[in-house]
Amino acid sequence: MKEHLVIEPHQASYNNSLIGSEGDKLIPQKRNPQWPGWVWCDHPSGKSGWVPESWLHFENGHGILQRDYDATERTVNPGDVFEVAYIESGWAWGSTANGQEGWVPEYCLEETIDQK
Repeated sequence: MKEHLVIEPHQASYNNSLIGSEGDKLIPQKRNPQWPGWVWCDHPSGKSGWVPESWLHFENGHGILQRDYDATERTVNPGDVFEVAYIESGWAWGSTANGQEGWVPEYCLEETIDQK
């Protein structure tokens, strides 16, 4: 995990996030031109959300998850610390200082320099 400083605010867009497991068959609905690499999908649970296209294998009209996935977004404000685990198509997955995991747009973050 790499520590980042939040430099732009982000308000989470969705409260009831899609959560899926490797092998789940999702129904792809649309792509977002603002965020290339993401596909809006419906999950068998009835929840919907944005899923990284690279995490899906498309077959017979379905997008099959290639790994476990959680679409939770986090609200962050300038000055917050966000620990980034990985970056995917312009979004960072990580955790807030209080341990809440989720996605934040990469442009909201600046990697801090380790002063050790």
